[in-house]
Amino acid sequence: MSLLSPKGASSSSLVRRRTIAGSMVIALSFGALQAQELPVDDLTPDFPPEDLEDVPADAETGVPRFTRPDEAEPDSARTMFLDFREEFRYSDNPDLEADDEAEDVFTARTTLQGGYIRRTAIDSFELLFGADLDLRTDDEGGIERPRIDLGWARDVGNSNIGLSLGYSEFDLGTDTGSFFNSDTGSIDFGTFDRGTRETSDIAIEGGFGLERPFGGNYLLSHREIRYNDTDDPGLLNADRFIAEGDLFFVLTPRFTVGLEAGRTDFDEDGEGALDTITTYYRAFADTQIDSRTRGRFSLGWEEVDESGEFDNVEDGVVFGIELARDTPRGENFLNIDSRITTAGRQTELRLGQTIEQSTRELGYSIGMLDTEGADTEPLFGLRWAEELPRGVFNTSLEMTPFSDRDGETQINTLFTVGYGQEITTRSGFSVDISYLDVNNLDTDSADTQRLDLSLTYSYALTEDWNLVSGVSFARLEEDDEEDRDANTVFVGIERRFVWN
Repeated sequence: MSLLSPKGASSSSLVRRRTIAGSMVIALSFGALQAQELPVDDLTPDFPPEDLEDVPADAETGVPRFTRPDEAEPDSARTMFLDFREEFRYSDNPDLEADDEAEDVFTARTTLQGGYIRRTAIDSFELLFGADLDLRTDDEGGIERPRIDLGWARDVGNSNIGLSLGYSEFDLGTDTGSFFNSDTGSIDFGTFDRGTRETSDIAIEGGFGLERPFGGNYLLSHREIRYNDTDDPGLLNADRFIAEGDLFFVLTPRFTVGLEAGRTDFDEDGEGALDTITTYYRAFADTQIDSRTRGRFSLGWEEVDESGEFDNVEDGVVFGIELARDTPRGENFLNIDSRITTAGRQTELRLGQTIEQSTRELGYSIGMLDTEGADTEPLFGLRWAEELPRGVFNTSLEMTPFSDRDGETQINTLFTVGYGQEITTRSGFSVDISYLDVNNLDTDSADTQRLDLSLTYSYALTEDWNLVSGVSFARLEEDDEEDRDANTVFVGIERRFVWN
């Protein structure tokens, strides 16, 4: 139930019914995410399947932590790259503390990130790594935000297999504050706490019989989540295990049926911990209704079993309908999804359209969310990207429902605006705005808002070296808590080294 979706933070994606792509794909999701049910790369649309790649961004600058070389690569290619950036920063509240605890900090930040990518006609391998070295005047620096991802995939047409390993560390409240954190089921989404979150991942997935009348897909993954130097009692260490798969039968070129099942075990550790087990079984049918219309229909059973601090079981029939009709410049779609969450039954309906033109891409959706025991809420989605003669403009609106470990439902709304302009052949600037609203439908729970503004200027000093400078502002608000502000100014130089 997605449309064009950006990836927030997370582990590297593997092939799911397709091979790993050599370049980055960015899109915007209008679909629903459900906590302890997300596979490793779960922001990908269910229909039609696509491979999207997680590219976490630095919350202060919006610079992707991993970007691949821009040059087009042949079917068989090898590339090594290394990005270097030296930056000097001043911030009056770099950790978004309460105003009475904030202090001015100067930081010298050295960033190194790079990787090795190899691809042949039947397999691919990639190693990505990165880290920052922060030297701060408050003596709280060091090696920050380390990340390493290792992925391998093999595709021989009729079958494929992929393996991924990963480790990452992010700062709470700053790095994770400006996007929906699907990795941990939103446990630390919009948190005010300091400290760090460490995640370690291993996953294997693949498929067989993909070009035959009978086949299937499978996924096994394990994630370890650890928090350090935090005060929030709700941030508990956890382990998540996912096992899921499907079998499909191609009855005719226009009609495919199948069975799918999965189990997710989200096991917390600490005072007030919960063990949440989600199990589902579904039958589905994919059909090409006519030359322009296709659809997926599913029906099954889902159960969410919580045990530990308290016991709770929610179960019931689940179903889904996804229809898409091609138009001369895009498509129209209708998605209906009724699922079981920790809050009980949750039904979501979305109706929308995508339009593609030579210099414009537009997508929008309207819908509603009905959660058991709560009022029906409207949902809206928007994605608009415009290529200008010497720049680019884009804006997006994403509303994502989520049911937390306590059986409460919230709607996370993220609105972004970006504008980039070329000033001369050697210089340019960009403006980025994002507004995040966490609306808890339970009136006893606190709502959170965050606003981020940034202006960045870049200048090509030489063919290889760039000067980058900018200013940013962040404001964090939560009910019954003191507001927090941060102003930052930075200047730095950067260079990318590429070996083919």
